[in-house]
Amino acid sequence: NSSASTPPPSPDPHLQTSAMSARRGKPREKVIRYGPVAEGSVRRYFLERGWRAWDEARDAETHWHLCWKTSGFPAHVYRDLRSRQMVNKIEGQRCITCKDLLATNMERMRSVFGSSYDFVPRTWILPAQMKAVKAMLERTEAKAKKKKEKTTTTKQAAAEEKAQSMTEAEAEAEAGAEVKAKAADGRGGDGENGPSEDAKLPPAQSPPSASAEWGAGADADGAGRPMFICKPARLSRGRGIFLFRSYEELERKLTENWEALQRAKRDKNKKKTTAANAAKKKRPPSATVAGRTATFDTGVWVVQRYLSRPYLLGGKKFDVRTYALIPMTWPFLALVYKRGMVRVGTEDYEGAAHDNLYAHLTNFSINKRNKGAGKEGRDEDEDESEKQEGDEEGGGCKWTLEALFDYMRNNGADPEGLWESMRVLMLRTLLILVGSCGETQGSFELLGFDIMIDRAQQLHLIEVNMEPSLNMSTELD
Repeated sequence: NSSASTPPPSPDPHLQTSAMSARRGKPREKVIRYGPVAEGSVRRYFLERGWRAWDEARDAETHWHLCWKTSGFPAHVYRDLRSRQMVNKIEGQRCITCKDLLATNMERMRSVFGSSYDFVPRTWILPAQMKAVKAMLERTEAKAKKKKEKTTTTKQAAAEEKAQSMTEAEAEAEAGAEVKAKAADGRGGDGENGPSEDAKLPPAQSPPSASAEWGAGADADGAGRPMFICKPARLSRGRGIFLFRSYEELERKLTENWEALQRAKRDKNKKKTTAANAAKKKRPPSATVAGRTATFDTGVWVVQRYLSRPYLLGGKKFDVRTYALIPMTWPFLALVYKRGMVRVGTEDYEGAAHDNLYAHLTNFSINKRNKGAGKEGRDEDEDESEKQEGDEEGGGCKWTLEALFDYMRNNGADPEGLWESMRVLMLRTLLILVGSCGETQGSFELLGFDIMIDRAQQLHLIEVNMEPSLNMSTELD
């Protein structure tokens, strides 16, 4: 059959052109154009499949089939896309991938659909809502102080009532019993020198625990003040995040973290060579680091009420990273990957100080620095040369989603229902994007959803990542 060797017709004109070129003995070469930062695993993937990196000296400005960047593209790039070209970012995705815009849009959806969008913690945006945050913290502190005073007054009143109700005979009997007890202690086991100094002291009383009043793992301190978390709106990998309880602490840490981030930015710029800077200036807008500037836009912060009672794995906090691929925006299509990642903190959550990031944050980029953490996941006799890049510490602070579901199933939970709730959460979040991404053809995107589970097995969306890490630093990756 002569038609058997003819490739089937394809709706994609680029694929048709490639097939025609292949029949003529001239296979079309695929060219990928990278942005200023592209992960090594991505470059290796395309290199192994015969793709060639775009060369400024060799290729024309528009001679590429795929442009891969870690940040978004200017609007004109989407307008000028040819039928054979694709970009790895969809237009308008920042409405859910920037923490401040996500909070704004979630509040808008909540006003329309009500409690269906209660899966994002209450969020304030700084500096625009700094006065509101200050007023809220002052009210919270005043309420906690009033509650503490009321508790103290109630205890004092109860003690006074008990003292007044005691009869004189009961008081004498109690005093006599106390004298007899002291005499017995003096004769028992302390040698010829009588009772020890410890025996003469009244029994030590343990200080009241905050968890006794607020529940295990609660976010309140001894004064009853709840805890809040502050994050830079446009940064990733846990940079700049801190916890606080009062407005004074917020102001102080905000200044300290801002200065630290600015120093890091200056140090990063100093490491660039003069030749690299010159080459960067020659790049066209579609490949410049202009989009990356927004990554260091640390002027906008978000404040959220801290999730105080998370579901724990062996006493450690964790969150779930799930993935959604958007292969096209018109019609809008989203594919959910069933195999997610679980990122676990490397120190016990209960009783941890609120400045202990290894206990309160689950970012792998932070926890891998915790020396000695995660060694249970690696053979102690492993050859140092066999370790992969980025796997120095903390290699055991990742689980698969399947392992988490097995753990929860063995502890009486319902992982199947939980997975369905995750899908619904992702769907409702992506509905925000449907109205913002336009009808551009030739764009796709992989998004990472960070979801936290509390002890009531309720889901909380922490953030949506526009560039989830594709590095393969561990075997699990």
